[in-house]
Amino acid sequence: MRCDKFFVTTFLFFTVCLACVQAFGPNNLALIVNMASPDSLTLANHYVRIRGIPLENVIYVTTSSDTEVNVSERQFNDEIWIPVNEEIDRRNLRDRILAWAYSTGFPLKYADEGTPVISLQGITLTGGVIPDMDVVEKGAYSSPYYRGPGPDQHNLLPSKSFEHFVQSEKGFPSMVLGHTGRWGNPMPVAVNVLKKGTLGDGAKPRGTIYFVTSEDVRSTCRQWQYADASGMLAALNVRSVISSNYPAKGTSIMGVLAGAMYINTSQMGTFMPGCMAEHLTSFAGDFSRDDHTKVTGWLAAGATASAGAVTEPYALWPKFPSAFFYVHYARGCSLIESFYQSVRCPLQLLMMGEPLSKPWAQNMMLTIVSLNEGPVAGKATFYVDILGAPRGPRRVAYYVDGQPVVSATANPLEIDTTTLSDGWHELRAVTRFGTEVSLQTMATKSFEVNNHGQSLAVRYAGDIEHIAIGEVVELVVEPIGLSDGTIRLYANERIVGSRKEDNVYQFNTEEVGQGPVRLQAGCSLEKGGLVMSKPLDIIVVDAK
Repeated sequence: MRCDKFFVTTFLFFTVCLACVQAFGPNNLALIVNMASPDSLTLANHYVRIRGIPLENVIYVTTSSDTEVNVSERQFNDEIWIPVNEEIDRRNLRDRILAWAYSTGFPLKYADEGTPVISLQGITLTGGVIPDMDVVEKGAYSSPYYRGPGPDQHNLLPSKSFEHFVQSEKGFPSMVLGHTGRWGNPMPVAVNVLKKGTLGDGAKPRGTIYFVTSEDVRSTCRQWQYADASGMLAALNVRSVISSNYPAKGTSIMGVLAGAMYINTSQMGTFMPGCMAEHLTSFAGDFSRDDHTKVTGWLAAGATASAGAVTEPYALWPKFPSAFFYVHYARGCSLIESFYQSVRCPLQLLMMGEPLSKPWAQNMMLTIVSLNEGPVAGKATFYVDILGAPRGPRRVAYYVDGQPVVSATANPLEIDTTTLSDGWHELRAVTRFGTEVSLQTMATKSFEVNNHGQSLAVRYAGDIEHIAIGEVVELVVEPIGLSDGTIRLYANERIVGSRKEDNVYQFNTEEVGQGPVRLQAGCSLEKGGLVMSKPLDIIVVDAK
């Protein structure tokens, strides 16, 4: 899981970040990948490209168990919780990470002798601790993110972005991007769920949210929520229906909240980008059992997210998303923020899908333009432009190679490159708008520094878009102006492969997984600093 690139280059010219830009978005999401699972590598590769997840936010671990068995609290701590938090601290991300996203291929439920079964989301939220049996089974745990209401008090607290909640090392909200194991979805379906989840961002969709009623206790336990939630949605110009009928063919669906053991999605309408559908049944998130429709069934049908219990939760409404999920969503919160504000006791719940989907947020586009041509020596100047930005104050944060440099409103931005290593670097700009429910937009720009005549040139003779999984890739790395140092290959900023001979370096694509991967060569200088080559974006495909 080592990713040493982030800590070789020093940034002597950086000023202290004046105002952290924490409006929740890709910059604040840690993506956790299981190197023991080829599918985990592949789905993560796609999500990095789909959402622009910063590569320093991608953290690799190795687990020893599959996804269908109960795993102990100790295994979670030893294999996931402790290693991930050590990397967060090592990479100086503690003040930035607000939530985690797990790729596929992780154990999904946890228990020890004498303790209740809780989900991967549950044990991540409690910081690696399984609570007492009574607390979990009775749904007595109250999440610090829950915004109400209860059946005896109909006051919903205002929606908030994650930045406004107290962050600590005690736990993180999280989601699983997909499941490709038993009762899971094929990789193309899992990838398409993530792609589709981005299509509705800012679209203010006109689809309908369906609150489906029945005499089933799975439905009656939360029907008290439907009328109030529907009224709030109407005030937000979002259409909802309370009915005993499921959405028929020909309808446009933005949400389904139901209560049933089995769901027939083939008889329903079209699930729009950003749709969350859930059916409050006992084992929708338990892939070791053959009964009950699984959360993956909703995703295969076209939904962007779903949720289900990993063990028998009983028909207790606090353990499942409330109808007010859609109110938070319609107020502009992301999907994962809406989940956590609407579930009081999420300890046995598995939340799956695209966490950053924001159909009712304002769409913006941020661009960075370099005012320098070619390699830069001395001052590098960049201009940042935002299209579609709302009125009001904004905050801007800048990062070079993932580390904060300055937070300011000044535009254009000037960077003194004389304290950077030669070679290629990445500038990221992140902007924040709004108050309680805030908006984030982000853009990146690669640039080359040449103050000392040092660089690395990388050549690959093959087709970069059709490299087969299992193929050994050979790259020619030519150092220019570099008389010392150690050269390594980096795939998505993780060290891979080895030197074959002279200037030839190689790696097996099984080390990186399928999908889009960013390759670079880097030379660690003896006097300090890291000279990086120009990024080379490849696509690893199925060998069949």
